[in-house]
Amino acid sequence: MANRGPPGERIHLGQNAARSIDEYWEYTRIVGGDDGGKTFTPEEYERYKREVLPMVIYKKKHLALKKRQLKQFWGQLKIFIFERDCITEYM
Repeated sequence: MANRGPPGERIHLGQNAARSIDEYWEYTRIVGGDDGGKTFTPEEYERYKREVLPMVIYKKKHLALKKRQLKQFWGQLKIFIFERDCITEYM
Protein backbone atom coordinates (compact mmCIF):
# COMPACT_ATOMS: atom_id res chain seq x y z
CA MET A 1 0.00 0.00 0.00
CA ALA A 2 1.46 3.31 -1.02
CA ASN A 3 2.14 6.00 1.53
CA ARG A 4 -0.25 8.83 0.77
CA GLY A 5 1.37 11.34 3.06
CA PRO A 6 0.17 12.93 6.25
CA PRO A 7 -3.54 13.62 6.77
CA GLY A 8 -4.63 17.03 5.58
CA GLU A 9 -2.03 17.17 2.85
CA ARG A 10 -3.21 19.36 0.01
CA ILE A 11 -2.99 18.68 -3.66
CA HIS A 12 -1.86 21.62 -5.72
CA LEU A 13 -3.13 21.69 -9.28
CA GLY A 14 -2.15 23.97 -12.06
CA GLN A 15 -4.66 26.38 -13.58
CA ASN A 16 -5.18 24.09 -16.58
CA ALA A 17 -5.90 21.02 -14.42
CA ALA A 18 -8.38 22.93 -12.25
CA ARG A 19 -10.21 24.16 -15.35
CA SER A 20 -10.36 20.59 -16.71
CA ILE A 21 -11.87 19.33 -13.45
CA ASP A 22 -14.46 22.12 -13.50
CA GLU A 23 -15.36 21.24 -17.10
CA TYR A 24 -15.69 17.56 -16.17
CA TRP A 25 -18.04 18.33 -13.26
CA GLU A 26 -20.11 20.63 -15.49
CA TYR A 27 -20.35 17.88 -18.12
CA THR A 28 -21.37 15.34 -15.47
CA ARG A 29 -24.07 17.64 -14.03
CA ILE A 30 -25.50 18.46 -17.45
CA VAL A 31 -25.29 15.10 -19.22
CA GLY A 32 -25.59 12.70 -16.30
CA GLY A 33 -26.04 9.19 -17.69
CA ASP A 34 -27.51 10.25 -21.03
CA ASP A 35 -24.21 9.54 -22.78
CA GLY A 36 -24.48 5.82 -22.03
CA GLY A 37 -20.98 5.71 -20.54
CA LYS A 38 -19.29 6.99 -23.71
CA THR A 39 -18.26 10.64 -23.46
CA PHE A 40 -19.81 12.91 -26.07
CA THR A 41 -17.55 14.58 -28.58
CA PRO A 42 -17.36 18.38 -28.20
CA GLU A 43 -19.81 18.76 -31.11
CA GLU A 44 -22.27 16.26 -29.61
CA TYR A 45 -21.97 17.94 -26.21
CA GLU A 46 -22.74 21.39 -27.66
CA ARG A 47 -25.71 19.97 -29.59
CA TYR A 48 -26.93 18.25 -26.41
CA LYS A 49 -26.72 21.51 -24.45
CA ARG A 50 -28.52 23.38 -27.22
CA GLU A 51 -31.32 20.85 -27.90
CA VAL A 52 -31.87 18.59 -24.89
CA LEU A 53 -30.91 20.74 -21.90
CA PRO A 54 -33.73 23.30 -22.36
CA MET A 55 -36.30 20.46 -22.33
CA VAL A 56 -34.80 18.99 -19.15
CA ILE A 57 -34.84 22.38 -17.41
CA TYR A 58 -38.45 22.97 -18.50
CA LYS A 59 -39.55 19.58 -17.16
CA LYS A 60 -37.79 20.15 -13.83
CA LYS A 61 -39.42 23.58 -13.42
CA HIS A 62 -42.81 22.17 -14.40
CA LEU A 63 -42.44 19.30 -11.92
CA ALA A 64 -41.43 21.69 -9.13
CA LEU A 65 -44.49 23.83 -9.83
CA LYS A 66 -46.77 20.78 -9.79
CA LYS A 67 -45.27 19.59 -6.49
CA ARG A 68 -45.82 23.03 -4.96
CA GLN A 69 -49.44 23.09 -6.20
CA LEU A 70 -50.01 19.58 -4.86
CA LYS A 71 -48.63 20.52 -1.43
CA GLN A 72 -50.88 23.56 -1.34
CA PHE A 73 -53.92 21.52 -2.43
CA TRP A 74 -53.12 18.73 0.06
CA GLY A 75 -52.85 21.27 2.89
CA GLN A 76 -56.27 22.70 2.03
CA LEU A 77 -57.73 19.20 1.69
CA LYS A 78 -56.43 18.17 5.15
CA ILE A 79 -58.03 21.29 6.67
CA PHE A 80 -61.31 20.51 4.90
CA ILE A 81 -61.30 16.88 6.10
CA PHE A 82 -60.48 17.95 9.65
CA GLU A 83 -63.26 20.57 9.68
CA ARG A 84 -65.73 18.14 8.10
CA ASP A 85 -64.95 15.47 10.70
CA CYS A 86 -65.27 17.97 13.55
CA ILE A 87 -68.60 19.21 12.27
CA THR A 88 -69.86 15.61 11.81
CA GLU A 89 -68.96 14.72 15.41
CA TYR A 90 -70.96 17.61 16.82
CA MET A 91 -74.11 16.97 14.80
